Amino acid sequence: MESSFNLIYFHVLLPTFLWCKAVHEKVKGQIKDVDTAQVKEVPLFWCGMAESVQVMGTFDGWSQGEHLSPDYDGSFTRFSTTLMLRPGRYEIKFLVDGEWHLSPEFPTVGEGLMKNNLLIME
Repeated sequence: MESSFNLIYFHVLLPTFLWCKAVHEKVKGQIKDVDTAQVKEVPLFWCGMAESVQVMGTFDGWSQGEHLSPDYDGSFTRFSTTLMLRPGRYEIKFLVDGEWHLSPEFPTVGEGLMKNNLLIME
């Protein structure tokens, strides 16, 4: 009796389990698509004489930042990179040859040592 009960239980629940799993996978894929759709490319640049330029900021918790690639143009160098960001407010600062710099291209927030550029993604 117990064996036939388990078999019936299995035949009833297996289709439900498989359906739930399929729905879960579909929803998981849709959530991933929405997350990806919200991420936008944000081009950043720094112009001037320098050996290395990095942008640091709240976009990664001030941890690693992003190196900018140089493009030499005779009189100056244009460093650039592209960040992939979701909508929000980000504070950034440029690390140019080991020294912190603000860009005149972006608004600023904060004061003194806590002054940073503000990058707003909509």
